[in-house]
Amino acid sequence: TGLAIAYAGTPILFGLCNTVWSFAWWRPDLRPRPAHVRRSQMRELWTIGALYFVLQLSAAFAFAADNFIVAMTLGPERVPDLAVPARLFGLVTFALGLLLRPMWPEYTRAISLGRVSWVERTTIRSLVLATAVAALASAGLLLFGSALTSALTRGTVTASLALLSALGFTTIVVAAGNALSMVYNAVGAMRFQATVALAMAAVVLTLKITLVGPLGVTGVALGGAVGYTMISGTAFAWYTPGVFRRLRADGSAA
Repeated sequence: TGLAIAYAGTPILFGLCNTVWSFAWWRPDLRPRPAHVRRSQMRELWTIGALYFVLQLSAAFAFAADNFIVAMTLGPERVPDLAVPARLFGLVTFALGLLLRPMWPEYTRAISLGRVSWVERTTIRSLVLATAVAALASAGLLLFGSALTSALTRGTVTASLALLSALGFTTIVVAAGNALSMVYNAVGAMRFQATVALAMAAVVLTLKITLVGPLGVTGVALGGAVGYTMISGTAFAWYTPGVFRRLRADGSAA
């Protein structure tokens, strides 16, 4: 219970402290006031929030259900075989997410100022950089992941090369998707992202459940890599050029 409280309560506590400090001392002029509330804006925020919730929930179903799938099909004793190496690659995804997230408000501000060319250049650079960092980190884990997993579990878990390869590929394509998602968020393409995420989650879960039997824990990782690439990768490759065409057209019209 104490661990759960610490895990769930710490972000809430720090968020509350940040809110109090920001609006009470740092920028009291930005403090929300009832007189500034508009029903139309509330509806817009509600819609965006609901779509973002669907997006996050779909991602959770697609990638956070791995342990449950393994436990139900292969037995609870096999869960660490996937969970431990997956956590190592998850650290890469988490770190890149922290670095990419500030790009969302930066893109939004640049678009409002009409700096479309900067947004396009920066998106390409962040995409290349995120993919390169994920690839280098995955290559390192591909080489040393098995030994590291064995050391962390005192020899009880050893990751295969096939499993590490599947996890590494997933890390790379998710990094690319996260880089593009920042500009999608900035242009308000939440409905598109939520739709793609729902389709991706359905395909990924189907593949994982199908492959876990013949391939074991490697099948779960492989299902995530193939499903994400098939749905999200294809959709993002199709949608991204249109985003910049519309931004350039809006900039020219303005």
